[in-house]
Amino acid sequence: MPYRPPSAPDFSVYACDLLPGCGNAPLEEETETEVAIIGGGLLGVSTALHLAQSGVACTLLEKATLGAGASGRNGGQLVPGLARWKAKDIQQTFPADEARWLWSFAAMETMGLLTSLMEQYRIDAEYRPGHLTAAVHPGHLRALGQESAARAALGDDSTRLIDARECGRYINASGYHGALLDTLGGQIQPLKLLYGLWQGYQALGGRTYEHTPALSIEPERRGYMITTPSGRLLARKAVVLAVHADTPTLLPAHRAVTLPLYTYLALTTPIPEGSHSLLPGGLAVYDTRVQIDYYRAYGEDRLLFGGLGTGRRMGNDAAARRIERRLRSVFPQCPQLRAALCWSGRFDITRSGMPVCTRSAGSSPLYAVHGWNGHGVGQSVRIGKAISDDVLGKNHDFTRLTRFRHSDFPLSFLPDSWLAGGGLAWSSAINALNPQKMNSF
Repeated sequence: MPYRPPSAPDFSVYACDLLPGCGNAPLEEETETEVAIIGGGLLGVSTALHLAQSGVACTLLEKATLGAGASGRNGGQLVPGLARWKAKDIQQTFPADEARWLWSFAAMETMGLLTSLMEQYRIDAEYRPGHLTAAVHPGHLRALGQESAARAALGDDSTRLIDARECGRYINASGYHGALLDTLGGQIQPLKLLYGLWQGYQALGGRTYEHTPALSIEPERRGYMITTPSGRLLARKAVVLAVHADTPTLLPAHRAVTLPLYTYLALTTPIPEGSHSLLPGGLAVYDTRVQIDYYRAYGEDRLLFGGLGTGRRMGNDAAARRIERRLRSVFPQCPQLRAALCWSGRFDITRSGMPVCTRSAGSSPLYAVHGWNGHGVGQSVRIGKAISDDVLGKNHDFTRLTRFRHSDFPLSFLPDSWLAGGGLAWSSAINALNPQKMNSF
């Protein structure tokens, strides 16, 4: 039975490591700021930090606690690219110059920004470079090879295809036919990253209010008035919505563009021979199943193992049992492995596979980004900088991101859980009919 801390039934292991957290009081007054940022995840904190670095007065509002959502609950895997778009998709969709810019933005610039920020603010976020995409079918190696070639054509020479024998040097499992080895990607403790960025923002004089949901945002002559349960905040210059799409009062126009899914993570019980006995290369891994397994070492003798995807959130005990079945399938030599702690996380997908980036017109714009498709750890930090650059008029990176078009999910009038469940079932059926075609999230 998975262990769960008293009075905290759904803590991630990251939160357990870092309690008690930041401890910011809620907003209980009427005040003003230049830029208001709603949402205390990686996107919101990155935007706030980059604006504060340029002397912009910012106020960060978080409805719960910093990192309580997906930013502090994910698997900590850093995957180059923007959402579910692969380099091959980008190369085939856009003119050459645009494709090279987009891949550079979402890959090389993203990883470079992360390492630069960690060095500048002395953030020990347990960062480790290197990532593997492991092929569960021999036919998937062709798609992985095409991805490596596309990345090279876009100016990224950080990947190479490895065969099953070399893959065994990194993963002590017999079910893989090879892998894409990516030295640009990596792994990180996401909540430590978030807290480190926030501490940099706080040191620059930024204000933060936790337990402060934004109830409404109303445009007025001087900017936007944001109403909270016990206060009001006037944002004179801009508002940034760094929230999920499940906030219809804030993002009413975007519900049909995104669809929520739930994923699940477990911290395993100790591995008798240590985590290196299963992951001798120490690299983070995800595979090419439709509903991927993703895992990495945590400490010296445990794994973080995640996967599954459901339209309706299942209980932690049920999720733990399913993850344990996947653990035994991937690592049959360790039948004793169990889920010591299990938690869930919500993420939004878009039909296009790209995040939705919007900005309203006018001198006091309202920015919004959502729909990270489960690949938002590094990209949210980079897009936060792009929003800051846009507010300051430094470049047009964010404008370029707003030009991507997004279509609604069909039958969007149905409950989200029905649509998500139907979509997952459809993807699984297509994969069963054509298993050699790689079709994973």
